[in-house]
Amino acid sequence: YLRQPIGSSDFAASAPFYSLDDNGTTADPGLSHFSVDRDSREILPMLRQAISVNRDIRVMGTPWSPPAWMKDSGSLSGGSLRPEYQDAYADYFVKFIQAYGQAGVTVTDVSPQNEPLFTTSYPSASMSPDQEASFIRVLDQHLTRAGLPTNILAYDHNWDRPDYPLNVFSQVGSIPRVIGAAFHCYAGDPEAQNQVIQAGKRVFFTECSGIDTGPTTFADTLKWQTEHLMIRAMRAGAETVMLWNLALDPNGGPTQSTCTNCRGVVTVSGGGYTRNAEYYVLGQVSRFVQRDQWGPADRGERRRRVVRVHHADRRGGHLRLARHADRRYGRRIRRRYGAGPVRVDGVRVVEPVGPVLPG
Repeated sequence: YLRQPIGSSDFAASAPFYSLDDNGTTADPGLSHFSVDRDSREILPMLRQAISVNRDIRVMGTPWSPPAWMKDSGSLSGGSLRPEYQDAYADYFVKFIQAYGQAGVTVTDVSPQNEPLFTTSYPSASMSPDQEASFIRVLDQHLTRAGLPTNILAYDHNWDRPDYPLNVFSQVGSIPRVIGAAFHCYAGDPEAQNQVIQAGKRVFFTECSGIDTGPTTFADTLKWQTEHLMIRAMRAGAETVMLWNLALDPNGGPTQSTCTNCRGVVTVSGGGYTRNAEYYVLGQVSRFVQRDQWGPADRGERRRRVVRVHHADRRGGHLRLARHADRRYGRRIRRRYGAGPVRVDGVRVVEPVGPVLPG
């Protein structure tokens, strides 16, 4: 599962920031300036290459901002979508999905706005639950007219405001393509996702950035992300776990954001790359858990010093992942059907039990 910005994000390769219909502050409701030419240089070829390696990859599109001329701020930074441009913005989504499809990249899901409760100096926009619900109604109509089956995910922000997607669902939850909500990790607790599950909708975890904490970065990341993302978020219904970004340089860039210690899943330098802790956080689950074949077998458990999740395969396999909160509780474990024992302080890595699927 890959999440692709629609236009510029804060991790754009270079300034200035851009949308897919840049026309300054001059209105272009017919979208005559719409273009994905900039994406065609590097982004689309990279996506096609990834899909050629794994044809099961699913792509989600998310805008950090509408085009500046659609906003009351007249800028990609801050402000909100002006109501009179809802139809033009819905067409903007349609054109994006169609252009990517023609370029060989199927966009299966979209969210109306990245982090709708946060505005800053890089591309961003505020969007209240009422505003999002209003836009989703329009977007659904335009997607339907275009014959596009694209799903819509509400919210796309932190765990601390589950009331936001619930509010959206109360208004547009009956629209079939509104399948669930997307969450980020920067505030709140993963268990908030349960409220979306209880509302009968699906949960997609779509963003968490690794950070450099100094000499203990690897251990800090492995422990925190394993517990919060791979165990607690999945136990609370998350069907996906995505990290932001996949690859950055040794300086945490290229970026135009205020994050000075962000890290990618891998660090690219000098023609090579280094796997960071984030790579292993994802790998020790994705190596075994196959899409649409596994799911939490129970609600898991959380004790004073350990949290864990148990997955069951519909063909009889089982997988347990545990995070031990105290080094004294690091354990020697043996991978059944594999090599000898592995000692891990703080994190009990994957222990397959029963048939292991090819990865």
